[in-house]
Amino acid sequence: MRNFNVQRRQLSGADLEPMRYDLPRRVRNQIILLWDDALGKRVEMFYNPWKKLYDHFEREFGIRDPHIDPREEFDLAPERCRELFLEAETAHALYMVEVTFRAVLRQSPQARHELGVRLDAAQAIERLNRYLREARIGYQFTEGILVRLDSEHLYAETVAPVLHLLTAPEFGGANDEYRQAHARFSAGDYKGAVTAAANAVESTMKVICDQRNWAYEPTVQAGSLIDILFDRGLIPDHLNDNRQGFRSLVAGVSVVRNKSASAHGAGATPVDVPPQMASYVLHVAASTILYLVEQHKATP
Repeated sequence: MRNFNVQRRQLSGADLEPMRYDLPRRVRNQIILLWDDALGKRVEMFYNPWKKLYDHFEREFGIRDPHIDPREEFDLAPERCRELFLEAETAHALYMVEVTFRAVLRQSPQARHELGVRLDAAQAIERLNRYLREARIGYQFTEGILVRLDSEHLYAETVAPVLHLLTAPEFGGANDEYRQAHARFSAGDYKGAVTAAANAVESTMKVICDQRNWAYEPTVQAGSLIDILFDRGLIPDHLNDNRQGFRSLVAGVSVVRNKSASAHGAGATPVDVPPQMASYVLHVAASTILYLVEQHKATP
């Protein structure tokens, strides 16, 4: 049977609508129902995740209801999470989605059984991402983080593969930095996003050099790292004629960071980083990392 929302969108041409970045009431209700299937509605003393989740949100958002009897907190935690989610501002609601679905990923089989969970983690995440796509909401939950989409094609072809590739243990530092870039972008910290994305590119090149025992100076910058990759043959010879163009593109990510982002002092005049520039840097960083890691894997 064809999904109702898919049919409605096809008939209305809604797939041509621009993406939005809020969470309307209908989608919040869908996510709450999905929580019931993925985290369970029952309150069990040893496996109930809701009390821990609500305590976390209280601390993060700076909220506290002094009228709640502490003896009732355990039983009321699921409902309080739902109420908080329905009324939360967009940034807080998106954070709650990310944190709760990380909890879904961590649940043990025993906990799922005790709580009467009906969907495993993969099923729950697939359904969450479908709800977001159908509502044209520009986020997808991938590899444990909620990633903002500015282009569905770029996400599918670069961002998602990079998040997967960087889960390899040797790329742990670059993985943390690239995830941090998306988290900061989603939070509106565009300077921080640029800084973290540029750091991820440089960390990736350093890991490749380390894996191949290629020496570099501790204070080396992106341009010099690119030269090492060319000189050592990781980047094919036929691209050498375009070395300067490639070098400028990749090193340009770090230049944007160095001139405008939080890796360095802003000086007397604060420098603003608009979201379109931060988005550009995120996607250039993803394309660069994807190419370099795949080239590293394919080259003896």
